Amino acid sequence: MSIAYLKGMKKRMLFTFCLLLLLLFLFGLSISVGSAKISFLDVYKVLLSRISTLFKANVDETCEYIILNLRLPRVLGAVVVGSALAVAGAVCQAIMRNPLASPFTIGVSSAASFGASLAIILGYGVLSCYGGGYGYIVTNELLVIVNSFVFCMLCAFIVSVVAGVKGSNPTTIVLCGVAVGYFFSACASIMQYLGEAEALKSVVAWLLGDLGRVTWRYLPWMSLSLMVIPLFAVLGWRLNAFNMGDEVAASLGVNVKRLRATCIALICFMTATTISFVGVIGFVCLVSPHVARIIIGNDNRVLVFASALVGANLLLASDTIARTIVAPVILPVGAVTSCVGGPFFVYLLLKSRRVHWT
Repeated sequence: MSIAYLKGMKKRMLFTFCLLLLLLFLFGLSISVGSAKISFLDVYKVLLSRISTLFKANVDETCEYIILNLRLPRVLGAVVVGSALAVAGAVCQAIMRNPLASPFTIGVSSAASFGASLAIILGYGVLSCYGGGYGYIVTNELLVIVNSFVFCMLCAFIVSVVAGVKGSNPTTIVLCGVAVGYFFSACASIMQYLGEAEALKSVVAWLLGDLGRVTWRYLPWMSLSLMVIPLFAVLGWRLNAFNMGDEVAASLGVNVKRLRATCIALICFMTATTISFVGVIGFVCLVSPHVARIIIGNDNRVLVFASALVGANLLLASDTIARTIVAPVILPVGAVTSCVGGPFFVYLLLKSRRVHWT
């Protein structure tokens, strides 16, 4: 092994270790802050007491209830959603060879928004037995989740079919995604225009994203998205081949068309299983891969895991800010990620000299 390679591996391991330490710190900090102040130490006492009987938590029942039932699901949800969106963004940028590509580029967020609007405003969707008539405001939560997921996957199916017919090149996929996204966005806008005030308020709240919707009941379903991450790591060398172009990748034995279609389906699945529960949370899938890429390079075998850690940290930090900056009012986390991520992304672009795609 060359000295440069060993130095690169050391840097990657150090970066990953620092991200893990940061995540551990933010995890405890996010649980401790809120309207009810809980010490950082008490948080870990309670969590460790649940892991093993060797640890005893001398904490009153109220604090324990707040930690385990109110704040822990939200914090775990932030880690799951941030990791899934970041990995989906990293893989999307790899297969498209486009630094601005993300799952939202191919219309997933617009499709999810249409599904949610359909459920909230009209009370109608895939599980129509839960719906009502026009003006049905207090819609069934399950209807919103299922609608969002189904329309996300429908968007993926349409994009995949068009890409298969016209050839699975990145330009076709992006343009098709933009067209499908505009269509669903227009449909959602029409329904919002016709909807009543309270229903419209609910739609806007969903579109801004809210981790407060995460409960212990939904966490296992959301965590299904994390099962795809090891698969992308295994496919890392094939994803690296995309950096050299489709022709070179094909000459290396990569079935470009099939791999790209498979990745799109998995990306949309990861995105759908997260945003259908918490609403649209933007910028995490765009910023996180760039942060990881600037530090450790463009090797997707390690970039996938590094992006997951960056995304988890970013969303966890954003949610902590959203809950504390104007407490007791809780801001939408999607708005905070965009406010924080936008300027930070511009800063990275101005300072970085290491983002390469060829």
